[in-house]
Amino acid sequence: MNQSADIPNLVQRLRKLERQSRILKIMLSIVFIFMGAIFLMGQTSSNKKVLTAEEFLLIDKNNKPRGRWGIDSYGSVYLMLKNNKANMTMQVFPEGDSALSAKDNNGKIIILLSLANGSSQLQLNGKDGKGGVSIGGSMVQGRDDSPGLLIADMANKKRAMLSLLGDKPALFLNGKDENPRAIIAVTSEGKPRIALMDKEGKEVFEAP
Repeated sequence: MNQSADIPNLVQRLRKLERQSRILKIMLSIVFIFMGAIFLMGQTSSNKKVLTAEEFLLIDKNNKPRGRWGIDSYGSVYLMLKNNKANMTMQVFPEGDSALSAKDNNGKIIILLSLANGSSQLQLNGKDGKGGVSIGGSMVQGRDDSPGLLIADMANKKRAMLSLLGDKPALFLNGKDENPRAIIAVTSEGKPRIALMDKEGKEVFEAP
């Protein structure tokens, strides 16, 4: 198994993560500016009347929708801003979870920042929503003590994950079936461990 071939891809995706994080900062700045403007408009109103509606629609000079603010049929509050190439949506769901997403003109998610069940996650995808990197506070289902970084290939298969399982850091390298082929970890006793598996998941090598 040639694990070294995965290293350049890991470095490339980490560089992409840095670039896309700058885009996320711009998105958040736009949202804060928009919400701040609405707040100031309310503060400067001389008659202090309340304007109520289930949805507000923002259109350009050609009467094309460029933004929406309202409540959808599921009871989620949302704010959506769009142009000809992409759109950004911020949502707060009835159960208390929330999300901020950026999609391309085909509706594919490029950036997703979410808060679910008390844990946050940032997902940065490649072109057409294929491949990407995810960072979260709980990357292993059913475990709240598993912060980590996940890398997906162009088929959106989970191919590598760096995670902390309790007090045990581990690196998982997966095959195309998303099952681990190699594991590099440190046990709770502080001892290193390396394991290699075949396609059936049977361990073929272990050290020490």
